[in-house]
Amino acid sequence: MNCLNTFSNRIKRLELLNKYTMLLNPADNIQMCNNIKYKSFSNLYIPDSPLSDNQIEEASIGFANRNSSAKFIQELLEQWKIKFNAEECTLRPLSGMHSLHIILSSLKNHGNRILVLPEKAGGHPFTSKILQSFNFDARPLIYNQENYLLDIEANIKAYKKFNPDFILIDRSDGLIYEDFSKLLKYFKNSYSIFDASHYLTHILAEDYISPFEMGFNLITSSLHKNFPGPQKGILITKKKDTIWSNIKNVLSNHISNTHPLSIMCAGEILLKTKYIRDYSYKMLNNKLLLENELINKGFNIISTPKYQISSNHIWIEEKGLVNNAMKFFRDLEFCRISTNYRILPFNIGSGIRLGTAGITNQGLDKNYIKALADILYSIAINGKSLNNRHRVKGIILEMNSNLKK
Repeated sequence: MNCLNTFSNRIKRLELLNKYTMLLNPADNIQMCNNIKYKSFSNLYIPDSPLSDNQIEEASIGFANRNSSAKFIQELLEQWKIKFNAEECTLRPLSGMHSLHIILSSLKNHGNRILVLPEKAGGHPFTSKILQSFNFDARPLIYNQENYLLDIEANIKAYKKFNPDFILIDRSDGLIYEDFSKLLKYFKNSYSIFDASHYLTHILAEDYISPFEMGFNLITSSLHKNFPGPQKGILITKKKDTIWSNIKNVLSNHISNTHPLSIMCAGEILLKTKYIRDYSYKMLNNKLLLENELINKGFNIISTPKYQISSNHIWIEEKGLVNNAMKFFRDLEFCRISTNYRILPFNIGSGIRLGTAGITNQGLDKNYIKALADILYSIAINGKSLNNRHRVKGIILEMNSNLKK
């Protein structure tokens, strides 16, 4: 009984901590769907689509009263396909990283040579380790350090003889939503994969061009970063090809359930078309307003180059006001501001990465930008303080109050 009370008290304390924390970490978001309404599905094994008697006999196992739920899941998956003009998709993966594991284990029978976005150009820090574990012949894409982009011409020149089987763009850290059309057009026989984890809402809102329009074959994404959904992964294929068939086989061998509660929650958010469009606009606008205000305060901000499509990320360099990025990171944490300490890409060095996905769902708009920048400036100059922690809580309460109006 004492253990149960301790557990309950700890949960309450953690809930309060989360409630009064500003989400400025690009990987943090708020799930804009209440799972409780789908709780009757939480422990059920439900397939991706209704099963016939022959399919059940062939699998040697079947569960009763599942086909109606499976049909509903099939209809939700159809909505994702419509949004992306795609032939098929699945939400079986448990996360974005899990999706990548599934993809790479599915590709081994189709080739070995792969071009990958390096970590120094914003690629995911763990991708190279995963590629090594599968023994791919992986080569880093060449980047332009001054413009924070890939050097397309240099890549074509360097790798035309390499003739890659695959191209993987998994940018987890970037200021720009880059157009890879020219690269993919040249390597048109390469199977290409795009990770949309930090761009998904903007793609759905049509603020960003779809990766399929650039020429990618497969989109992978988490659903809890830029998209305000559950912790889940999604795979979307432009065409039902042999690689997709292999991916489906690997999925069915590794994941026995669709986890319908998460699929239903993600589907509910997807169908909120107006919310998605408004949210995308607000997220990007908040980034621009906050970035400008921080520059005015004297922070060393690595700004998005002119005439490029901006992401919702902000990079604060370890320089000037922030002469110790780790200390600033910990001071912000004390004041209940969640950020991301990073060795920033393109050889910039240590710094702080901010993002506006989570805090926009907490109610951030132009009316609170200056107050937020003032707090960040105060922490950079004076360090952590209870006063700034209380200021953070006050802004969160006010933003939440306005959201309910």
